[in-house]
Amino acid sequence: PDISKMDAREAMSVVVTNSAISFAWHPFHMVKTLVQVGHEPLAVYEGRSLPFFRHPVRRYPSAFSYVGHIRRQDGVFGLYRGLMPRLLENAIGSLVNDYVLHKIRPEKNREEGLDVSTMPIRDFVMFKLKDCAERMVARSVGIIASHPFYVMGLRAIVQFIGRETMYDGMLPAIREIWCQEGIAGFFSGLIPRLTYELSAFCIAHAISSFIEFLVAKYEDSEEEKEKEKQDHQFQMHFFANFVGTFIAYPCQLAATLMAVNNCGLQATQPPAMPVFIGWIDCLSYLRAHNMMRQGGSIFVRSAT
Repeated sequence: PDISKMDAREAMSVVVTNSAISFAWHPFHMVKTLVQVGHEPLAVYEGRSLPFFRHPVRRYPSAFSYVGHIRRQDGVFGLYRGLMPRLLENAIGSLVNDYVLHKIRPEKNREEGLDVSTMPIRDFVMFKLKDCAERMVARSVGIIASHPFYVMGLRAIVQFIGRETMYDGMLPAIREIWCQEGIAGFFSGLIPRLTYELSAFCIAHAISSFIEFLVAKYEDSEEEKEKEKQDHQFQMHFFANFVGTFIAYPCQLAATLMAVNNCGLQATQPPAMPVFIGWIDCLSYLRAHNMMRQGGSIFVRSAT
């Protein structure tokens, strides 16, 4: 079979799957973005802490209530502000990532037939470091290529707060950014986004590699090895990704804020949001105001 055609078919399948997930999740992505920039239109209520403590706490309504608020304001279509740039961001980022990775590493499924249980730890570490470096390069190029759509998507969402329309549609958004900020505007927030994505990936890759090595070294039999691989691979990657994204989250928050900061929208300039000199200044502001986790959870949210 034609390998290049198989690769293209597989890449398109991934794009279609990711687009479907993005479409379904987009209302909650919109809520997360609005919470990250500090928009809280719903009243705080008195709730309870975890069942074992049961003391009163002040909470913001969950993402489902927030979604209901947006729907009441703008209707169902309002829940999909910024969807097209987001779909293009995901598609371009995924395709460019796969293309660059294929060019860096032409051989497919390089780990097939690799016996980790008999591998010296030094060789295993070097193999994983090389794999991580190659994936980071591919991921970085994909993020840079897709970042203009990331910026347009976030700004289209944030204009919900001030009821503006300047970022409605791809062409008006491109014209607005080009005229007001030049080409640099399309890459607002790129550095903190790269920092977040690569930091989270490295942490997740290190954790999953460590667990993989332990499982391979201490399994009792080949049959148990295969069973363990099938039973725990998903849980291992889920746990590793959760830890990575949790640790690196402040950089994701800074990336969102820097992508929209002082872009002409009401919610992105004083007094709603200070004008940041750079993303380090943004992180310093978030740390000083105890906002490093703002928007980190959209379903259970304590009011501080």
